[in-house]
This record gives sequence, C-alpha cells and structure tokens, in this order.
Amino acid sequence: MKRRYETMFILDPGQEEEKLKAQVKKVEEMILAAPEGEVISIDVWGKKRLAYEIKGKQFGYYVVVEFRADSSFITDLNTYFRYDPQVIRALVIAIPQKVIKLKKRQEELKEREAERRAEAKVSGESKVVDMLEEAAAPEAAKAAALEAAEAAAKQLRAYHVEHDIQVSPKPPHEALHSAAGEREASLVIVPGAHK
Repeated sequence: MKRRYETMFILDPGQEEEKLKAQVKKVEEMILAAPEGEVISIDVWGKKRLAYEIKGKQFGYYVVVEFRADSSFITDLNTYFRYDPQVIRALVIAIPQKVIKLKKRQEELKEREAERRAEAKVSGESKVVDMLEEAAAPEAAKAAALEAAEAAAKQLRAYHVEHDIQVSPKPPHEALHSAAGEREASLVIVPGAHK
C-alpha cells in the first residue's frame, strides 16, 4: 500500500561535501527505484550540533526527505540506514493523514495570499491588503487554537468513554481562583462514578 513517509537521517560530517551529496542522492535513487516510489521533497539542514554525542561524534549532517512509497520498501530503507557506517542515526515515520490535510490547507492559504497580493499590486492597494491581513492574523490564530482545542477535547471525551471515566465539576468551594479573583473551570475525574 502506497503511503506518505518522512525520513530524517544524520550522516557523519567528517566526509567531503561531495560524498555527503552522493549519499543523499543514493537515498533519493533508492526511493525512486522502490515500488510506487516518489520523492516529494528533500530538505538538507546541513551540519548541526548533536543533542548528545553519538558514536563519538558531536556534529551531524542532517537530511529530511518526504516521500511516497509502498510500505514494503520501508524495511529495505531501514536496513540500508542500519548497515551504512556513515549514517549516525536515522528514523522513518509514516505521516498521519491529519498532517497531510493540514499541509495542503496551508499551501492553499499561501496560494490565496499570493493571489491577493498580486491583485493588490496591480490595483495599487497593497497597503490596504497588508493592514487587513495584520488585522485578520489574530482571528486566524484564534480559530486555529479553537479548532485544536476542540479536537483535543473530543479525544479526551473518547478516552473517558473508552476507560469508563466520568468527569464531574468540582464543588464551588473547591474551585480555584485566579489573581483577578475570577473563578477558573476545574474538573474532578471520578473513575466509574456514572455506573
């Protein structure tokens, strides 16, 4: 089954630049040779300090590749990373459908913004468009935060139902008060209380 994946691998930076590029090219060719293989993007971060020493190295050459391939190919790619002595670390993950949809939405929004800017430049209204975008930015952030909070609440409710947990509000005398004296919402989780 063809899925979308992302791999990050860290190469030994002690090699020449040409060898590093050749290794990145080899991974790209492996993906393209795989059943239904397709490279979406290659992002070379370059030489970065490692969070901790790995195999005696303090630095690594980071590369991130996003691709589509048959799931049977992932084992081959992991085997290659495991046995190549120049690969310090590697990780391959399947990208969830939610993330793919979010990326598409962000790309669509960028395209719309570019179209608006182009139209505004033609009509000489770019300053007005910039001011409107600045005013709309907090609203978009609020909408995104609300959407994320709703999704998290939905997941939490599903967890409570799955594990037979009832959530009830705290009595008013136990509610927390903020510095302004306003009452904050708080909950007490009572396992199995609704039976």
